[in-house]
Amino acid sequence: TEDGNVESAMNIELKCKVPGPITILEIVADGSHVKEGQQLVRLDSSSLEDAVLAQEIVKAKALAAKITSEKDFAAAKIAVDEYEQGTFPQEMEEYDADITVARQDLSTARNQLQYSQKMYRKGYVTALDVESKGFAVEQAQLRLKVAERKKTVLEKFTRLRTLEDLTSKRDSAEALLESDLAALKNESNKLQRLEDQLKECTIVAPQDGMVVYANDRTNPFQQGPKIDLGAQVNQFQAVLRLPDLKNMQVKALVHETKVDQLRPGMRARIKIQDNEFQGAITSISNQPEAGNWFQGNVKEYATLIKIDGEPEGLKPGMTAEIEILVQEKKDVLQVPVQCVLESGNQLRAYVKTPGGIEARDLV
Repeated sequence: TEDGNVESAMNIELKCKVPGPITILEIVADGSHVKEGQQLVRLDSSSLEDAVLAQEIVKAKALAAKITSEKDFAAAKIAVDEYEQGTFPQEMEEYDADITVARQDLSTARNQLQYSQKMYRKGYVTALDVESKGFAVEQAQLRLKVAERKKTVLEKFTRLRTLEDLTSKRDSAEALLESDLAALKNESNKLQRLEDQLKECTIVAPQDGMVVYANDRTNPFQQGPKIDLGAQVNQFQAVLRLPDLKNMQVKALVHETKVDQLRPGMRARIKIQDNEFQGAITSISNQPEAGNWFQGNVKEYATLIKIDGEPEGLKPGMTAEIEILVQEKKDVLQVPVQCVLESGNQLRAYVKTPGGIEARDLV
């Protein structure tokens, strides 16, 4: 015979999804009947509300940085296109025009020199005039050479250096934009997580049913926070359960000296208040329950006994008395325990026969 507590074999478990420890500010009464969507628990959300406000500011700054980076990248791309398709061709045209003019000036200067030389031979002009026209030819040649040199420098050096500088700025602006986009996404995700956690500070009923606090009723010295108003709970800790009242079982803690006698499937008689039910063992833990100083070195193993059918009137937490049928023998004679004597390792009873009192071994 063992004592145990009634519980549901199937529970909807409502857990704390907020990083803790976090305080329970409001909670429905244990054993309350609730409706779907009804608020069951309200956790302290003050620190999360502050975190959401702070994160909104961080996200806004990240958004501003992203907008600035987009503008800088767009301007850098335009600068590259502007130089390749506008500034460089325009400068080339200007240098080509300068070369054309310089060549024309050189041709004119040479013609004037030839004419002056011809007139000098005829005595119409002086040698100084011829020398002046020769100097004009040299100047025209220098101007043509300078114009051609400018075009060469533009094509071979200035264009490459300018493009390298502009594309480098464009690529840097693009990299900064990608970094700012990633930062904005990261900060947005952080804000979303905080907002989701803020919503999880309110726990509502997923369906109609009865609410039971997620406390270990078989262990008054349970490890971890006990569920109650004002208690602090941790993330992923079960807070409430909505039990299926048509699918009930009993959890009993069986002493280590008895647990080896039990097997799944063994039948049991269950007494709850003035009612009696039938059931069977469904599972036996292979690890002992966590002990405490009061129990000393005593080890107990959790054993679950499923109650047959769909019992009515049972609630989680009720105390049950269990009798488990460990072995069944038929056609045997039963004697009162006070008639049994122990002799060494053998149990005996004395029987009155026509021939007198006889000692008989008990099996």
